[in-house]
Amino acid sequence: MLQKDLADILNVLGKMREHELAMAEFYRACSQVWSVDKEFWTDMEQAEMRHAQNIEKMTKFLSERPESFHLGRPLKLIAI
Repeated sequence: MLQKDLADILNVLGKMREHELAMAEFYRACSQVWSVDKEFWTDMEQAEMRHAQNIEKMTKFLSERPESFHLGRPLKLIAI
């Protein structure tokens, strides 16, 4: 994979992670405002945190082995 492509992909993954964390923070705030639905909002927050962790794992895999990834090549469903 070209260095520019790698940098672009890592940048997008970073933005996606930031978005997931921002949503988790939003859901945390919702759980404080609407305490009657606290369990729902807490579940949503935890889901967003898991998404951010998954993006971190993808970033790590890509950073450590960029030669294993090629733009345009479909991912195997099992990997996803």
